[in-house]
Amino acid sequence: MSSIQKYKNEQGELCFRKKGWACVECGKPATQLAHIIPQDKVMLKKYGYLNIHHWMNREPTCNLACNAKSSIRNHPLAIERKIKEIEEERKQ
Repeated sequence: MSSIQKYKNEQGELCFRKKGWACVECGKPATQLAHIIPQDKVMLKKYGYLNIHHWMNREPTCNLACNAKSSIRNHPLAIERKIKEIEEERKQ
C-alpha cells in the first residue's frame, strides 16, 4: 500500500471515529465518506492531498445523493474557511 493510500485510509477511519457511523444528511447508517471539498484534480492541485483527504474534509454518508449534498464545491468562501480550519488542526 502506498503512503498516499495509507494516509487516506487512516484519515477515513479517524473521520468515522470522530463523526460517527451515521449519515450526516439523513441519519441512516453510513457506508461511505463524502469529501466536503471535492477530491478532483483542480482541488487537489490547489489545496493539496493532505488537506483534501483530511478527516475534517470528509463526512459519513449513506449514498451518492447524500454524498452530493455534503459538497461545498460551488462555495469558495466556505472552501477557504474549511481549508483554514484543516490547516489549523494539522498544526496541533
